Amino acid sequence: RLHTRGAIWLLDLEATGGEEILPGLRCLPAGGHTEGSMVIVAETDEDAAVFCGDLVYSVRHQLMNDPVTVNDPGLSANYVVTRRGEKAAMKRLLGIAPRFRLFPSHDWPVVIDHGKVAQGADRCVARVDSACWCKQTELGYKETAGEAAPTATGSR
Repeated sequence: RLHTRGAIWLLDLEATGGEEILPGLRCLPAGGHTEGSMVIVAETDEDAAVFCGDLVYSVRHQLMNDPVTVNDPGLSANYVVTRRGEKAAMKRLLGIAPRFRLFPSHDWPVVIDHGKVAQGADRCVARVDSACWCKQTELGYKETAGEAAPTATGSR
């Protein structure tokens, strides 16, 4: 019950830089997309699992684009913070660990290895240079290899 003493834990991640809420489960400030957004990092026996919320909308558009400058990630095009703040948030996200599995809210999970997509991109929303990626997702994802498309939380 919410009214029970100690039942609610408010995290001030911007002030603390992140908090471990359980052993192996950390909440970090995302610092992009929307003020107060967080990134959740779950340490596993293999790699870390990183849940980034809406910081990554499209793996192909944001993480696999042809950058103008070196190591320049793409933006979600749906944010309320500055573009510079969003780029900084993306760079922090990609540097969380040398290797981790990334779970975006609106695309399929991928493995990130040293800041680059190493596995799973084949299942992600296709990038079409002739149209904005957000237009490709308006009508929902296509079925992939007989599996259901991801939900808003990125699960199958």
